[in-house]
Parts: sequence; structure tokens; C-alpha cells
Amino acid sequence: MNTPSMGASPSKGALMTTPQGQAHFKDVGGLPSAEKPMASFEERLENAKPTATEPAEAQDRIHLQDFLNRTSIRFMELTTTKRRLTVAPTAFESSADKAPTDLEQSSTGALLEKSVVAGACTVPMLELYQHSCRELKRYIAEGRSIVREIEADTYEDNPALFREYMTAPPDVKALMDNQFKNVKTHARLLSKAMWYEWRMKLLDGLKEGLVQISNGMDEDAQVLSQQERHVEALLPKLMEENERLQSEHQILKAQADELASCDQDELRQAREQLAAVDEDLQAKRRLADELEQELQAKEQGIQDAVERRDEYHAEIKEAERVRQESRGWKTSEVAALQENVAALEETYGWKIISAAGSALTMTYKDALQLYFTPSSFLSPSSSSPTAANTENSPISLTYIADTHEHHPTPLTTEKRFFLQIIRAQLQCLTQSSTSTPDLFGFVSRNWDVALTIAEEVRSLNTQYITTTSILSDEVMNVQAVLLLQQIKTKLEVNFQVQARGGEGEEGIKEGLEVAVRSDVKVVYGEGLKEGRMREWVDGRLKEEGGERGGWVRCVGRLEEKIKGVGKK
Repeated sequence: MNTPSMGASPSKGALMTTPQGQAHFKDVGGLPSAEKPMASFEERLENAKPTATEPAEAQDRIHLQDFLNRTSIRFMELTTTKRRLTVAPTAFESSADKAPTDLEQSSTGALLEKSVVAGACTVPMLELYQHSCRELKRYIAEGRSIVREIEADTYEDNPALFREYMTAPPDVKALMDNQFKNVKTHARLLSKAMWYEWRMKLLDGLKEGLVQISNGMDEDAQVLSQQERHVEALLPKLMEENERLQSEHQILKAQADELASCDQDELRQAREQLAAVDEDLQAKRRLADELEQELQAKEQGIQDAVERRDEYHAEIKEAERVRQESRGWKTSEVAALQENVAALEETYGWKIISAAGSALTMTYKDALQLYFTPSSFLSPSSSSPTAANTENSPISLTYIADTHEHHPTPLTTEKRFFLQIIRAQLQCLTQSSTSTPDLFGFVSRNWDVALTIAEEVRSLNTQYITTTSILSDEVMNVQAVLLLQQIKTKLEVNFQVQARGGEGEEGIKEGLEVAVRSDVKVVYGEGLKEGRMREWVDGRLKEEGGERGGWVRCVGRLEEKIKGVGKK
């Protein structure tokens, strides 16, 4: 409701606030008119009753609109009242004012961005406004129909308030106008409260929808970023393929235009000639396929013949082998083989004594007997052991020179010392990674060293009192006693032989590490310097070769040197 004194709606820039300074119904007691003693409402009605002299027209019925006009109460008509703007112009409205050149120059990305903003924000707000308009139109229509019903009802049966107001004296009418004014203000403010509450509910729903749209757009942004990373890996290739297809399209289009612009008769003749050439080519291809099939058949026949020839050759070789095995041996052939075997035995010193199954027994220089299984050792033709011979087989090394019927040779201490070291090395070696030539070379080289040292000990024993003793598994001592009668002195010259085996395959290939050190002690007699004599003997041993011999010469030269010096 609105009073006739209200003008048009305020301008766009005016700040709309709640009306201030208007009197309310609760403030009636503070008005100037309230200071006067006020009579009761019944008293005023009695005073306001028409007298008999009043005309009878005052008792007639009055229309509701006439009553509202008299009380300055009017309903606002939306069709005739100007509504103030409550929404700021959108970005689309501002962009619509741009020049056409700006719109033409905008990029596709900007248009897409505006479209997304419109779909996410503007469209929900537009739907909200459309819903609000529909609801307001419905409420206005319902209000108008209710007002019409009220007008009809009040016209048929005027309320007593109408007659009281019409017949009220001026002071009472002023009080009633003031009350109507307060009621009007209260109704207007109550309607505003209802309107703002209803609008806030709509805006809250819009806000929830926009928040959901924002969350969905964030999720879409993540998905789009993932898809963009995938596309970036494929986009250069696709662009290159697009460019290639575009160029190919241009070429084909140019060829099509060229064909369309040429003479159709010549083109038809060329097509006929091309079809004839294609038919001829197809016939030649069929002929080539037939010839190729015949060639394959002949090649297959040749291959079968070659396979049969190979089978025949294999059968012939097998027959030759059987014939060679079954033929008799001539005396000259047997003698030649015996000579070859004797030459090998003389060169290397090894002899084959017996073979039982896969085991083999051999001797070296008729002094050592070696029993082993050749299949357990690494084959010379292979560089790595196989899974079948990874375990060691029994192997033994024995001294047999003392069992000979003619001229037996006893096992001396120095030979026994080297024999036990060689045995220990043979028991520790890995047979699957050791070849038989390395095995034979290890035994023969070390036994030759043992024979050399045994010969030196025997030579010392022929000239001096010699004693041999084993100090440990790897150390042996040979002691020669010198009795110098001229200077009445007794010396002991000790030769310590240290033999140490290597580890792994390198130890088998290199053999034992043999080192000889000397030591000279004066038992009694002249006070000779033992240190200088030991250094002198070590120097002579290095010159003679140490373990390769020269012990007797070193002791003899030492004896001659001491005798030459004479008695101090």
C-alpha cells in the first residue's frame, strides 16, 4: 500500500533505506493530541451518532475504494509505478556497447570464456529472475482477486468501521487517520520483511547452486588439465599429420581440377589404355606366380635330393667307420703307434696304466701314480663347466717308486714333504673348472721341483752330514753340518724350504710357490759372524737359482772361504 503523497521511484544512484522519523502506533501516547484527556471510543461514537435532522443519505452503503480514498490508503499498481533498478549491468551488457570491430577482433578463447561464464553464472541468475517474476505475477493476481472479493463483501455488508469513520467528529477522525497511517506503515514494513525473506531464500538457493557449479568447474579443470597433458604429447604429431593431409588434399584437389579441365575424350582413351595395361599386368603376374610355384616345386625336389645325398654320405661314413673299426691292424701300424706312445711318454713323462669305466690310472716318471676321472674335469673344447659335472670325483696320488721289483727308490723326507702338499692341493681344487692339461702340468712341475731338491739333499749328504726334517705342513728344513778341522770349528748350514699352494685355477696353473732361505749357525770354534755368512749364502743361492739347485756349491764355496780366512 502507498499514500497519494509518494512520488515516483528514486533514481538509480539513490540509496534506499528504511523510512525514518515516521510515527508508529506505539508512539501514539507521545503525540501532542495525546496530551489532551481522551474520551472513550463509545463516548465518541455516542457523540458522533447522527441526529434526526441529519439527512438519510448518510446511512447509505459506501464502497471500499471510496473508503480507502477518504482515508488516503491506496494499493500500489505495478503497471503504473516505476521500479528502481537493483542489479548492476552485467559484463555482457557492457560488452554489447563495444564497437563491432572489437567483437570481430576477439579471439576464440575469449568467446569461449564468456560462454562458460554465461552458462555458469548468468543463466542461473536469469532462471532465478524468471522464477521470481512468475511467482510475483501469481501473487499479484491472487491479491487482486482477493481484493475484489473483499470489495464485493464489504459493499454488500459495510463494516461498522466505515460508518464510524464517516460519522466521526473531526478530532476522532484525526485520531483514526493517525491509527490508519500507523497500520499502513506496519503493513508496508511487514510486506517488505516478507519480501526480503523470500528473496534471501531464493538467493541462498542460487548461492548453493553457484557453489556446486564452482566445485564442478574445479573438478572439470583438473580433468581438463590431465587431458591437456595427454593431448600435449600427441598434439604435435596430429598437427604434423593434419598438415600432411592438408597438403595431400591440396595436391589431390589440384589433380582433380586438372583432370576436370582436360579433354574428356583423351582422358577416356587414357583410362582404356590404362585398363588394358592393368589386364596385361595381371596376366603376367599370374604367369609369374605359376612360374614361381614351379620353381618352388623344383627347389623342393632339389632340397629333397640334397637331403637324400647327405643321408647317403652319412651312411657311407658310418659304414667306413665300422669297417675301419672292424679291420685288422698291421704290424707296421702297431709298431708306429707304439713308437709314438713311447715318444710322448719320453717327452712328457706320463704313462697310461689302466682304464676302468670312466676312471683312468696314469703314472709320472714311474714314481707317482694318479687316479682320476677325466669326465669330471673341464673339457678343453669348452670354456665353462656343465651342470652334469659340477661335483668332484675321487682323485688320488700315490708314490710307487718304492714298489718296483728292480731298483726300488724309497720315499725320502723331502719327497714326502712335497707329495703331501700336492695331495692337499688336488683335494681342494674344483674339478669342473680345471682342465686335464692343467692337472698334469701342476703335478709334473711340482714333482720336478721335489726331485731337484731331493737331488740337492742327496748331493749334500754325500759330502756332509745332512739331516732333513719337516717343521710344518708348508716348511721343511735341510741341515748340513760342516766340521772344519783346521780351525776346529763346527757349523750348521740350514736350508728352509717353504712351499705354498695358490688358490683357484690360477694356483693350479702356476704351481706351488717354493722359496728357500738359508741360516748359518756356529756350534763351536771360531767366532765367525753368522749374519754375514747367512747373507753371503743367500746371495749365492740367488745366483744359483735357490730351489733349482746349487746348494752343494754354496756350502762348498762357504767352506773354502772359511778355510781361506784361516784361524784368527
